[in-house]
Amino acid sequence: MTRSENPGAECAALSVPVDWARQGGPRLALAVARRKATDAGARVGSMVFGPGGPGDSGVQMVVGNISR
Repeated sequence: MTRSENPGAECAALSVPVDWARQGGPRLALAVARRKATDAGARVGSMVFGPGGPGDSGVQMVVGNISR
């Protein structure tokens, strides 16, 4: 695929509380990735993707499996 057909993903980690009721308590790093729309004029919003099982990487699915 060419670069325009397979644009790169932007990756980061969000620091979130383990227990939202205890905001000052322990935190964990939640890996996230986003891929911008290839046609900005056809963009309709954001999609959240969860791979569905333990051991599956949602980030890897967004970064490596654009055809899905």
